[in-house]
Order: sequence, then structure tokens, then C-alpha cells
Amino acid sequence: MRLNGEEYLGLLIKQANPNATQIEIGAVAMEQVQNLGAAVGMFTEHIQKSNLVGQADTDLALSMTDFAAKHGFSIYLEALQPFALGYGYAYFDKIPAASVMKLIVSATEQRSRYPFVGFPCGTQSLAEGMAATLEDIRLSAPVTKVEKLDNGLEVQADGQPTETYDKVIFATTLDLVRSMMTLAPEVDELFSTLFTLRYFTTVCKQEGITITNTLDFYAAGTYEANQNSIALIAWTANPTEVATTVYQFASPDASLSDLSDRMMAELQSFWGANVTEIILQREWTNYYSQVSVDDFAAGFFDQVDALQGEDGIYYVGSQFSFETLSATIF
Repeated sequence: MRLNGEEYLGLLIKQANPNATQIEIGAVAMEQVQNLGAAVGMFTEHIQKSNLVGQADTDLALSMTDFAAKHGFSIYLEALQPFALGYGYAYFDKIPAASVMKLIVSATEQRSRYPFVGFPCGTQSLAEGMAATLEDIRLSAPVTKVEKLDNGLEVQADGQPTETYDKVIFATTLDLVRSMMTLAPEVDELFSTLFTLRYFTTVCKQEGITITNTLDFYAAGTYEANQNSIALIAWTANPTEVATTVYQFASPDASLSDLSDRMMAELQSFWGANVTEIILQREWTNYYSQVSVDDFAAGFFDQVDALQGEDGIYYVGSQFSFETLSATIF
């Protein structure tokens, strides 16, 4: 069964209030949307100005579940969860509200100001276009070690001569920095608090879901801890050749076979679709390293911000914003 956003929210309200009339459902839906809008308005300016720094003592340090309960849009949040899980966010009771509210604020502003755009040749074309503007870019040369010396920072990379620089910018997740250089004990401990989830992308062909637009989005799934979530983007340039992208979280011991079986069962359960061919399956390691609610409230991002520029080292990248492109296959 395919539902639009309003219908899905109405279904959730009906499940929470089985005896509610359509008028009452509409009133609750409006209240939920208004409360979310008020929360977005309350925190938009702060999020835009300070990113994830300076928020440890605000409501944004609450878990997203507790934040929604406090600000009165818990039912609406349930409707949003499949979409956020599909993008690779952790379960809402495990991550600070700041992360999800940044996504909601960004999506709201983008929809109001700019049309959604895609990359006909995939997001790889964006990276290639950016690389074309740089004078010296070296591929297939992963950095293996960065060492502090009296005269600068020595960088070693596979297949490259060792070079010394005045400054180094790490554009990778902070947990990977620990494998490249020896950090002060307190910094190493700080970076070690990050966590990731197993995140899989599967591209398959299926029968049963009718595609009416070039890009149709479906979302649903099961959210048991350490099991999996499922969110679907069904894309087609030709109505007779439908490719469906499925995103899944997985428990530590789940195999590709386990995930395939569950994916096919859920596609059948939710939409009556049958998978006819699995084109590609991929696990994304270290995808979207995240900070727990407790570590966020303890000032994780404030502590990292205080490290910027120390000994000529800077930390940038999606760790401080979002990781929503690299694991997307079109």
C-alpha cells in the first residue's frame, strides 16, 4: 500500500487514537505540524550560526525522541523516522536532536528556496567536477601516517614520497584519524566515543510497485534495535526497467543472505512486490560516525572545536554536518 505523507501521518494518528473521527485526526495532524514548525523556527537560527557547537546545554542535546515529546510532535516524528533511517541516521532514541533538526531545517529551507536536483551520471560526477578544479590531486594514495615533527607535519601515503607540511586538514571521520596519527590521550579518548552502524545498500529489480514518476520514494520498515530499517527509492528512466534502491541497517552478525531474505520479505509484506534480480549489494563501513546523546551533552563538538588549528591540524567534513550522499546509488 502506497501512502502520501498526509495519509501516512493520518494512519499513525488513527493507530494512536483508534476512536478518533476524521475531523479529530485532521486537528491532531495540524497540531503536530504546527508544533514541528515552531520547533524548527525556534532552533533554525541557532543551528545555522553555530552548527553543532554550543548546543550541549540546549534542548537540542536531548535525544530526538525526547525532543519531539517535549515539543509536541511525537506522532509526526514517527512518520519521519523511515526517511531519516534510510539516510543512515541511527534510531531517534540514540542520537541528539541537533543532528535530525539540522536535516529537517536544511530540507525545509531547500524545498522553499530551491528545487530538488539530481545527478544524471550519479554523485560521482560531483566529486569529479570538484577534482577538476584542483591543481594537485592524487588518487589511490591513502594516507597511512601523519607525524608531528619540530619542523611541521610529516605525511606518509601509499605510493607517494613522504612530505612535510605546515598544516594538515583531516577531511575524514574523526575515528579514522586515530589510525593515522598518535594523539594525546584525552583527544584519542574523545574521538573513540564515536559510533557507527552497519549500513547496506542494495540495488534490485522488482515487480509489483508501479512507478509513475522518474523518482518515486517509498518508506517503511521495521525498527527493532540492531535489526534493520528499510527505505526505498524506486528510480526509473524507462517504466519497463525499474531499479529499486533499498537501504538497511544490520545487526553485527547479519549476513548478506539474511539481509536479502529480510528485504524480500518486507517488500512483499509492505507493497506486494517480488524481487526478480539483485544487481548490487554493498556494505558501507564507517558510514556516518555519530555521537551519542550523552557525549553530545558532555560537549563533544565544543571540545573538537577547541582543537581546531592546534599544532597546525584542522578537522572538517561531514562529521560536522551530514553524511547523506556517499552511500546513495542511482
